Amino acid sequence: MGLDMWLYAERHLSEFREGEKEIADEVGKHANMPGRIAFIRSEILYWRKMNAIHTWFVQNYQDGVDDCRECRVPIDAITKLRDVCRQVLAERERAEELLPTSQGFFFGNLAYDEWYFNDVEFTEQVLTQTLDFLSKEDGVWYDFIYSSSW
Repeated sequence: MGLDMWLYAERHLSEFREGEKEIADEVGKHANMPGRIAFIRSEILYWRKMNAIHTWFVQNYQDGVDDCRECRVPIDAITKLRDVCRQVLAERERAEELLPTSQGFFFGNLAYDEWYFNDVEFTEQVLTQTLDFLSKEDGVWYDFIYSSSW
């Protein structure tokens, strides 16, 4: 029980790249709908009780409403969150100002401690890898979805 959070990337398959039509057809056979796969969803990040990042998404992309719904976010959100994490790591004394923790139903620790900074560092690393990958995926469109449950 507690705050669980995910960041997903969806790649739409409206224009199949090499090998994707065959995958879609094979999967579609089992659903009795060949070729009707519309997208592939991949989990980029999973966090457990990282309330500061949850609050960042709620404030910036959910109009301040924390209702455990999926929220589509632009690629700019990935870049902005990565940059905030970098700034927190560079200026740890400003963590409370830049990426504040928040209370909630089983939201976890409110301290700016080793656990907090490890989660921020992990997030920065994965988002950097994701953005590096996307820069090489010319012409492929991805949507990003943030989701939480508590």
